[in-house]
Amino acid sequence: MKLSAQQVRLKEFQLNDKQRQLQQLRATVSEFRRIAGDLEKQVSIEERKVGIYDTNHFAYPILARSARQRANNLLISIRELLLLQEMLESSLEQVESTEKK
Repeated sequence: MKLSAQQVRLKEFQLNDKQRQLQQLRATVSEFRRIAGDLEKQVSIEERKVGIYDTNHFAYPILARSARQRANNLLISIRELLLLQEMLESSLEQVESTEKK
Protein backbone atom coordinates (compact mmCIF):
# COMPACT_ATOMS: atom_id res chain seq x y z
CA MET A 1 0.00 0.00 0.00
CA LYS A 2 1.39 3.37 -0.99
CA LEU A 3 1.66 6.14 1.54
CA SER A 4 0.15 9.48 0.77
CA ALA A 5 2.37 12.53 0.47
CA GLN A 6 1.07 13.76 3.81
CA GLN A 7 2.04 10.52 5.55
CA VAL A 8 5.49 10.66 3.98
CA ARG A 9 5.97 14.24 5.21
CA LEU A 10 4.80 13.20 8.68
CA LYS A 11 7.33 10.37 8.82
CA GLU A 12 10.10 12.69 7.58
CA PHE A 13 9.14 15.22 10.24
CA GLN A 14 9.24 12.52 12.94
CA LEU A 15 12.63 11.35 11.72
CA ASN A 16 14.05 14.88 11.64
CA ASP A 17 12.62 15.61 15.08
CA LYS A 18 14.18 12.48 16.61
CA GLN A 19 17.53 13.28 14.98
CA ARG A 20 17.38 16.84 16.34
CA GLN A 21 16.54 15.60 19.83
CA LEU A 22 19.39 13.11 19.70
CA GLN A 23 21.82 15.79 18.56
CA GLN A 24 20.73 18.13 21.37
CA LEU A 25 21.02 15.32 23.91
CA ARG A 26 24.55 14.48 22.78
CA ALA A 27 25.54 18.15 22.98
CA THR A 28 24.12 18.38 26.51
CA VAL A 29 26.00 15.27 27.64
CA SER A 30 29.21 16.65 26.15
CA GLU A 31 28.73 19.99 27.90
CA PHE A 32 27.94 18.30 31.23
CA ARG A 33 31.12 16.19 30.93
CA ARG A 34 33.18 19.31 30.27
CA ILE A 35 31.68 21.12 33.25
CA ALA A 36 32.17 18.08 35.52
CA GLY A 37 35.82 17.90 34.43
CA ASP A 38 36.29 21.59 35.21
CA LEU A 39 34.73 21.09 38.64
CA GLU A 40 37.03 18.14 39.38
CA LYS A 41 40.04 20.30 38.46
CA GLN A 42 38.74 23.00 40.77
CA VAL A 43 38.39 20.46 43.59
CA SER A 44 41.96 19.23 43.19
CA ILE A 45 43.30 22.79 43.09
CA GLU A 46 41.48 23.65 46.33
CA GLU A 47 42.61 20.43 48.02
CA ARG A 48 46.23 21.06 47.01
CA LYS A 49 46.05 24.68 48.13
CA VAL A 50 44.78 23.73 51.60
CA GLY A 51 46.59 20.39 51.82
CA ILE A 52 43.52 18.51 53.05
CA TYR A 53 42.22 15.66 50.90
CA ASP A 54 39.87 13.96 53.35
CA THR A 55 36.31 15.08 52.64
CA ASN A 56 35.32 14.23 56.22
CA HIS A 57 37.99 16.47 57.74
CA PHE A 58 36.50 19.41 59.66
CA ALA A 59 38.66 21.92 57.75
CA TYR A 60 37.99 20.52 54.27
CA PRO A 61 37.47 23.48 51.93
CA ILE A 62 33.83 24.44 51.46
CA LEU A 63 34.47 25.37 47.83
CA ALA A 64 35.91 21.91 47.14
CA ARG A 65 33.01 20.23 48.93
CA SER A 66 30.38 22.12 46.94
CA ALA A 67 32.25 21.68 43.63
CA ARG A 68 32.56 17.95 44.30
CA GLN A 69 28.82 17.73 45.01
CA ARG A 70 28.00 19.63 41.82
CA ALA A 71 30.29 17.34 39.81
CA ASN A 72 28.63 14.27 41.33
CA ASN A 73 25.19 15.66 40.48
CA LEU A 74 26.32 16.25 36.91
CA LEU A 75 27.62 12.68 36.65
CA ILE A 76 24.25 11.38 37.82
CA SER A 77 22.53 13.57 35.23
CA ILE A 78 24.90 12.28 32.54
CA ARG A 79 24.01 8.67 33.37
CA GLU A 80 20.31 9.49 33.15
CA LEU A 81 20.78 11.32 29.86
CA LEU A 82 22.72 8.38 28.42
CA LEU A 83 19.78 6.11 29.25
CA LEU A 84 17.47 8.58 27.56
CA GLN A 85 19.85 8.64 24.58
CA GLU A 86 19.63 4.86 24.24
CA MET A 87 15.83 5.04 24.26
CA LEU A 88 15.88 7.86 21.72
CA GLU A 89 18.26 5.95 19.44
CA SER A 90 15.95 2.95 19.61
CA SER A 91 12.97 5.13 18.78
CA LEU A 92 14.90 6.68 15.89
CA GLU A 93 15.70 3.23 14.51
CA GLN A 94 12.01 2.35 14.66
CA VAL A 95 11.04 5.51 12.79
CA GLU A 96 13.74 4.86 10.19
CA SER A 97 12.60 1.27 9.70
CA THR A 98 8.96 2.27 9.26
CA GLU A 99 9.98 4.98 6.80
CA LYS A 100 11.73 2.42 4.59
CA LYS A 101 8.56 0.34 4.30
